[in-house]
Amino acid sequence: MRGALSLSAFNALFSDETAARDWFERARWINTRRMWTCREWDAQLTVTAGTPMHCTLGPRLSWLQAIYLIISSSKGISAKKLAEMIDVFYPTASLMVHRIRAMMA
Repeated sequence: MRGALSLSAFNALFSDETAARDWFERARWINTRRMWTCREWDAQLTVTAGTPMHCTLGPRLSWLQAIYLIISSSKGISAKKLAEMIDVFYPTASLMVHRIRAMMA
């Protein structure tokens, strides 16, 4: 079993929005003829379909940061604290926390 990803290792992997978007695309999609095809469903969809990010406009990097912080926190994290940590407004952080926790359930 691999050890937990440290915050500095996380930041090195996802240094900017492009790196975050590229990771999501590599993790989930095959690029054929300039169209995105889901590996699992063999259907053409957006990279956020079926994820907590579906129908949101926030940066993918913020979502990755939120996911990392929520799953690495032993006691949980409030939406207020998350908003401060990733520099988003409280309603955005609240939506993120709700969707990520629902995904984890």
